[in-house]
Amino acid sequence: MAGAFRLEDVAPWGRNRVEYTAFFDLAGLLPHQRILDCAAGPSSFTAEMSRLDHLVVAADPLYRLPKETIKQRIAATRGPMMAGVRAAADRFVWDDYRSPEALEATRLSAMKHFLEDYEEGRGAGATSTRPCRRCPSTTAPSIWRFARTSCSSTPKPMTSTST
Repeated sequence: MAGAFRLEDVAPWGRNRVEYTAFFDLAGLLPHQRILDCAAGPSSFTAEMSRLDHLVVAADPLYRLPKETIKQRIAATRGPMMAGVRAAADRFVWDDYRSPEALEATRLSAMKHFLEDYEEGRGAGATSTRPCRRCPSTTAPSIWRFARTSCSSTPKPMTSTST
């Protein structure tokens, strides 16, 4: 079918804080509110929000992998992903990105930022490889404990995003 865009498997393709904020209506979040980002992938959201004093934990099985392997997977995803975007360009609304090239630049920038922060984020407990199957209210207890202890010793409301 012309204009079809089909992914056969999970593809590491990250987004940034501005995109998450728009997607999930996060503009009203206050600093120090806790955020659990389930299925976060290689997005720069956690790094960006942490720098704005938000307490964020990103959960994704991808984080079991070393940085170089993730970087290789992103590179391997880029060509097929953009070929699919271009093939189905008439099915996208381009108000925010204007073109496939601008979308690609936004994604690559987010993933570059993610990779630059990856080791520091892992060391600080900002990422988890534990599965996060149902967010937010029935989040797996191990993720909840991890997020609670990694973010703060004082219980606070938790906001959830998913990619």
